[in-house]
Amino acid sequence: MKKCCTCKASAVEFGPNKREADGLQRQCRNCQRSMSLASYHKNKTNKPHNRGHSLGRYWPELSPLARLDEYDRLIKSQRGQCAICLEAFKGAPHVDHDHATGLVRGLLCMQCNQAIGKFRDDTSILERAVAYLKGMGKIA
Repeated sequence: MKKCCTCKASAVEFGPNKREADGLQRQCRNCQRSMSLASYHKNKTNKPHNRGHSLGRYWPELSPLARLDEYDRLIKSQRGQCAICLEAFKGAPHVDHDHATGLVRGLLCMQCNQAIGKFRDDTSILERAVAYLKGMGKIA
């Protein structure tokens, strides 16, 4: 029976790993889960840039601390809500920007950010989508 390399117990449950000769992880599922959670909490608390993703590409002229200040200012100015659906942010807000100019428009929740991305930031497509939802796009 295989033993966990961390707790040394003869564990029954191991996750799959194609790279290992026996096709299983070296750690039992419990140890793997514990290490993943510990790593998540360690990285979450020690890295303030996790509040937003890659802020440097939105404000390249600002120092990292100034980027976080700008990000926090946007969150406060939007009252902690998505600029489109007005729902309170559940996770890290997404920085929305104009792809042509690179200018930041505001902060969005993940769903709204993905939605406008799927409409390719094209207002004419969005207007047709609104008309469709209102029932004006019915096919006779």
